[in-house]
Amino acid sequence: MKNLWLIISVVLMQISGCATLESTPEENAKVYLDDSNILHYEGKLSKEANQELFKLFHHSNTKPVQLSIDSTGGDVFLGLELAHWVYDNKINVHVKGLCASSCANYIFPAAKQKLLNKDSILLWHGGSLQPSASELIAEGDEGTIKWRLAEWRFYNKINVNPMISVYGSHRNIRISWYQYPLMFLGLYEQSFIGFDYSVEDMKKFGIRNIVLLDDEWDWRKHHEKRDIIKTKIMRVEVPQKDLSNPFTAPSEG
Repeated sequence: MKNLWLIISVVLMQISGCATLESTPEENAKVYLDDSNILHYEGKLSKEANQELFKLFHHSNTKPVQLSIDSTGGDVFLGLELAHWVYDNKINVHVKGLCASSCANYIFPAAKQKLLNKDSILLWHGGSLQPSASELIAEGDEGTIKWRLAEWRFYNKINVNPMISVYGSHRNIRISWYQYPLMFLGLYEQSFIGFDYSVEDMKKFGIRNIVLLDDEWDWRKHHEKRDIIKTKIMRVEVPQKDLSNPFTAPSEG
């Protein structure tokens, strides 16, 4: 993917270890249907891009079955809207380059098949179960209460553990050898923008039907910007015993 480091920088500016309800300005997303009848969504989620995607699908005589996405994510409700559409229409999702934030939280898990190249990047960094959201819910913030309920209903619908978006908190991150110098210099917190999981650990949350198009998925080894990005996205390991019942109704709200 071209200019990936620029994209990662945009993600870094948008987030600080947690998901947000509001969007920030970014170049308009590009949505189109190619000659192979594959839908494409490139850029930050937007209401206009979602509607254009739905319109392209609706007006297609032969309904597309695959969405190729390259997105930093965006507004959580736009992500949930698109994810419900993906799930309801049994769409396969191909992560063309980067799938971050609301894209990783909702759109990727909703796909019928999840297609990854060897250098595709998934990035989670928080959801409605994160502590800052719980604090807002305790204060009666209506927008955050609405988010948690919408997120819980979505994960219940697709049978995925909602902890997928927040499990990679700092206490759960396994430090790799190349991250110790950053810790020693006091730069570890500054380097962290999110986390990802192995294919096997994604399955523990209920994310299945993952297809490796190159017979492997290891962007840390194959991506041209790997030496820069691997200090930004931490790999999280998930012991099965850490996962509780994903379908306990939200207590707040």
